[in-house]
Amino acid sequence: MAQDTMRMEGVHFACTPPATSRRKTFGAALAVLANVPAAVAAASVVPEPDAALLAACRAYHDARARRLACNAASTAAGDDDPVLVAAWERACGAGDAAADRVLLLPPSTPQGLVAKALTVQAVRRDARQPGEVSDDHEHFVDVLLEDLLRLLAGASPRRALP
Repeated sequence: MAQDTMRMEGVHFACTPPATSRRKTFGAALAVLANVPAAVAAASVVPEPDAALLAACRAYHDARARRLACNAASTAAGDDDPVLVAAWERACGAGDAAADRVLLLPPSTPQGLVAKALTVQAVRRDARQPGEVSDDHEHFVDVLLEDLLRLLAGASPRRALP
């Protein structure tokens, strides 16, 4: 019934799949661009419009690597080592600042979009406390999917990001 109503209003139902379908489509779209993250990581060519976004993504992942290294060293040396605690806090602060920049910068190329999507997933996965990551993550993923599909179709991405 709702589908028929949408058709009568001129809205193509396939454009608004359920959230599960959107996530599957998003995963499939990322799989199509599977070579892009490696190119972004290597930073061989940084598309000019996304230079700040890709730099913020790299900064987040660098801070994440430092934090994980501190975690491993802390496990080996004991949790009360003040040098490791300070290094972990610096890495967390740098990661948080970079994550904020990533969330605010809109992508304008597929490379920037994939880098942003992967970083958002890492932020979500690595959240240190429940609720630390934005509660509107599902909406954010929907926006990323819409942007990715628009970029793949040769259109400009939507600019209104949460």
